[in-house]
Amino acid sequence: MYKPKAIPAIRLPKIFELPTAEDVGRCVGSAQKMRGRVAELPWQSAEQTGDMVGVDCVLACTWMKDADEPTFSFYRGDAGDRQLRWRHQTRDMGLISILCQRECLGTEADVSASDRLGSTSKKEESASEGTGPVEQTGMPAAAAAAPDMGGFQPIQPMVGMAPIGGLAPMAGGFQPMMAPMGGLAAPVAEQSFGSAPAPAPVAPTEPNRGFAEVEKAPTRTATMQGDLQRIKATNLLQTMSMGKMNGLLEIIHNESIIEIYVEDGNPVHATSDDCKGEAAVLEMLTWEQGKFKLFADQKTSDRTVLKRLDNILMESAPLVDQYRFLNQTGVTMDSFLIRKHATISEPEFEQRISRGAQTDLQKQKLFYQALDSQSNLFEILRKMPLSKSEWVPCVYNLVVCDLVTVAAVAPQAAKAPPIESTGVERASVQAAMQGLYRADTGLLAYPVILNYLEQEFFRYEYTAAPFSVLIFEMCKRTPQGIESLSPGAVREAAKRIDTVKRNVDCLAHFEGNSFMLFLPFTRVQAANFVARRITEVLWDKNLGGELDSSALALAFGVAGIPEDCQDLGMLLAAGKQAVTSSKQTGSPVVTFQSLNR
Repeated sequence: MYKPKAIPAIRLPKIFELPTAEDVGRCVGSAQKMRGRVAELPWQSAEQTGDMVGVDCVLACTWMKDADEPTFSFYRGDAGDRQLRWRHQTRDMGLISILCQRECLGTEADVSASDRLGSTSKKEESASEGTGPVEQTGMPAAAAAAPDMGGFQPIQPMVGMAPIGGLAPMAGGFQPMMAPMGGLAAPVAEQSFGSAPAPAPVAPTEPNRGFAEVEKAPTRTATMQGDLQRIKATNLLQTMSMGKMNGLLEIIHNESIIEIYVEDGNPVHATSDDCKGEAAVLEMLTWEQGKFKLFADQKTSDRTVLKRLDNILMESAPLVDQYRFLNQTGVTMDSFLIRKHATISEPEFEQRISRGAQTDLQKQKLFYQALDSQSNLFEILRKMPLSKSEWVPCVYNLVVCDLVTVAAVAPQAAKAPPIESTGVERASVQAAMQGLYRADTGLLAYPVILNYLEQEFFRYEYTAAPFSVLIFEMCKRTPQGIESLSPGAVREAAKRIDTVKRNVDCLAHFEGNSFMLFLPFTRVQAANFVARRITEVLWDKNLGGELDSSALALAFGVAGIPEDCQDLGMLLAAGKQAVTSSKQTGSPVVTFQSLNR
């Protein structure tokens, strides 16, 4: 039988010093010219220390045809004795250079808080050498001894529908149906972590939303501004097209932001909280409220909008009507979609759904399979992240085709027997758990959440189950500046977050006055969706309580394994880096992935 030969790697000349950013750039250039083929940069430096002395190292770079960023792999050893140390996907060549130096120099590598890693200090990094993944974050060794809560159970596959060929859900829940999306409300200028920080962009949020750093940001002059309640989004884009305008169109509503770059009146690049390209323009066209500004001096080289404006407007007409219909029907993120048929065959489902709006049939089937009568629309979209232009037709079809009913509360379901049924007293369980929580706020203590993270990282190494973290700051804006929240306000915020998070998610204190929400079995795209939902409930002025929503400043950083890294210390450093960017730009939610785009 004929077997095709493996494509050999592109082998760059061996160097005898630690690779610089320029060396990494040459490796990336070779991989970019031959998409899908591996480019390797071998070296052996006299500066290597510890177990790296006299050892050949290899940096492998692969840039797939459909990928936005290259993937780097670091190997200890060459030829047949290679050992994979880490794998990372990024465009930041300086970051890869520093990571290689850290592997070769150990504690002597320059990875202080002011450099491109932005994680621990040199002293903490030195103290962490030779320890496990948790100690790399600067956590005291004794903290790792905190008791574990036990394993988290994976999300169960949806049931109740006849099997559909090729649509079986994964054991850990439905996987996203789309490629990774933009994820950032306001794009952060791409820069090397090791270089001087770029001037902070203008704050895109309302004045009472951001942190103190936002007030110091340079201002930009808008050449045109207005309100979508006075001019419809469709008319706004048509006016810009007729006037052949250029610049950045920025639309803000509550904590959400959409940015559209236009050239000669035509959109060329667009980003929203959860998508980019034509999908972001379509989402903007569904907005009926929001403030807009046009900054004529802004340009971009990105090209994510490939369709003509008139074609996008034609596509948006049914989407706007469907979204308005759902609003009139009472469909919100808190609504439950209850199946009207306990079981339904695939041909019958296809026949019914064919009477609705045209959409991706396979995606429609998967969305229907995700309905379990116990999860609201927000929880469904968390399991299966979709942009508004994708989930609106799916929900619309299920409603108009009489496949589901919309309910404000979930049907009563049989609950699992309580632990008391096995003869265990809950009082003894609560007494054992009491020491894990802070008495003033009722949240998990910092060392405890680090122990949980370490356990989940071990689970990832064994099962490859993804997980994410939301590192965030909540502060109160006062005339004197930013102040920390009182314990009572933190308790009220925790109550609101409890309405969004799952039982397996863990809310805890983090470093200093920061907080962390740990999300097992959650990819970055879904974690970004959760973070934006949390900002909505925290800024809701109608919920009352001790938390003053109107003066609340929020900054969320999102990072996850394996999308951002495969190391626990790097995960926390990535989350903190995203929080810093959120505070500097005023965007309430920033993903680490977006920092290099």
